[in-house]
Amino acid sequence: MHLATLPNLITAGINVSDILQDGVSPSSTFLLATPLFPQLQNLSITFTQLDAFSMQLFDLTQTASLEALRIITLGHPHPSVLHDHLETISRRPFSPTITSLRLHFPVTLPTDLPPPDVPQFALHLDNIQPLLRMKSLQKLEIKSLYLELENSDIATLAAALPALQPLRLVSPYYAGRTRARRSTHSAATLPCPPPACLAALYRLEVEYSPISRPAAVAAFLSMFSTRHPLGVFARRPAQADGDKQVHEVHCRQWQQVNLLLPLFTEVRKQERSARPAES
Repeated sequence: MHLATLPNLITAGINVSDILQDGVSPSSTFLLATPLFPQLQNLSITFTQLDAFSMQLFDLTQTASLEALRIITLGHPHPSVLHDHLETISRRPFSPTITSLRLHFPVTLPTDLPPPDVPQFALHLDNIQPLLRMKSLQKLEIKSLYLELENSDIATLAAALPALQPLRLVSPYYAGRTRARRSTHSAATLPCPPPACLAALYRLEVEYSPISRPAAVAAFLSMFSTRHPLGVFARRPAQADGDKQVHEVHCRQWQQVNLLLPLFTEVRKQERSARPAES
């Protein structure tokens, strides 16, 4: 951790869990180095868990030019603890300069069983509320086993963060937990006027999002393909992704959406051009 005091360090990747496994005391580690990261621009840091130790690290980080921050935890943080960390981060000198924030929490279980119903770990909009003050955010990615955001929550994020372009919310698909998955692939279909937040959309990425009517989805998405051709991309399942056959079906359905979308888009363009003549 002495490297954290280097005056010209601009990029750092740290696995704090490894440091602690090597027997280094958290208190001695951070009392040795204040301030930390005076000129850092890119930070990727892995913790075993978010706690007072990780809070102290962010509290001592002094850079005013941080652009990209990725936080990884090996255990899923309690929502209130995550909120406190984001509150601290949003009030640090580097908060106004952050354009990319990625929060990666566990999204897999040792078995293919559905995740247990643990409401105290569910991540709602209130738990990430401090993010709404980070107006420079252009990219936001949250991966969590317990991500529970409604479409209205995503609309709130889009309205509060005007510079936001890629919004990636990844929660695993399991039967009985489709609400978060709907939010994941609905991140690009917010209930707001197309010119306000969707007209520049050109790429939609989905992961295992179940749909039953590809044509209806393509017709809906074509409403927002006004300036650029919209491409839909579905990630193919890996060997460790649980029920691979089910995931393959979802992937093929989204591929159908991608094939149908240009046809619906062309029809909508013709409809728009014909409206003035009809009036």
